[in-house]
Amino acid sequence: VAEETLQEIVQQKALTLTPRLFTMNASDLPTTIDDAVAFLKQHLPKSLSVLDDNVSGKPEGIVLRAPDRSQIAKARYEDYERTIRKRK
Repeated sequence: VAEETLQEIVQQKALTLTPRLFTMNASDLPTTIDDAVAFLKQHLPKSLSVLDDNVSGKPEGIVLRAPDRSQIAKARYEDYERTIRKRK
């Protein structure tokens, strides 16, 4: 369902959504590996959903969605960091 409908359902059912970090145009998303890592560090330097005080708080990544949820992708720290390590 679209984000607006999802918000309504969540409110009706008294559920909790994952944190919404920001809204931006897809054309403003990074297009290089280095820019993607910088993007992640800027927008999600630490996890917002730490369940245990004994963990590092390192986030996995950011889920990117079109407003109508027709396209969904995940920008994962591990994927970009692995690619950078392989380049060296």
